[in-house]
Amino acid sequence: MNDATQSNSRKKLLLLAGIAFVPLFIAYGMFFFAPGLAPSDTKNNGQLIQPPLEATALETPTRQWSILVLTSNDCDASCEERLYLTRQIHTALGKDSERVIRRWVRPNPVNPDAWQTIGPEHPGLEPWISADLQSTLETYSNTQLPGTETAVFLADPLGNIMMAFPDDQVGKPLLEDLKLLLKLSKLG
Repeated sequence: MNDATQSNSRKKLLLLAGIAFVPLFIAYGMFFFAPGLAPSDTKNNGQLIQPPLEATALETPTRQWSILVLTSNDCDASCEERLYLTRQIHTALGKDSERVIRRWVRPNPVNPDAWQTIGPEHPGLEPWISADLQSTLETYSNTQLPGTETAVFLADPLGNIMMAFPDDQVGKPLLEDLKLLLKLSKLG
């Protein structure tokens, strides 16, 4: 092999090695030495709960996601609005609606008269009586999101409450987050 062909072969080898390793070194440098250049945006609209609140009682045998509507007493106008919006969200999920269940979290049983008016309007809504869970969610809402009334939470199929939605984000923002989670998740 003469010097010209050997020099060409070395140039080609260095070019191939450069194509393979230069992007790796750039990514390494950006990750460790310029973390501000990495995107910090998230796609979620609701408040991500870190670490998730554990509520293993919410775990279902069918492994469904849960939309938790929080109320302290009988349903007032804002509660009825939340129930209506979550029903619309559940319907808007289409074929994925089977993967999601709606639960009305309360500290005490539903008044039978109130259930006679609310129950038929909201098929599939489960009243969930748990004073402990209700107080945990209220405490989280009051400490982590002061000044806003957080009344809707999202729980994964394993019973971890992982997102909170203030009243102004119940609707399209909750629907967008839920669609994204259902698309990416193999659970539920």
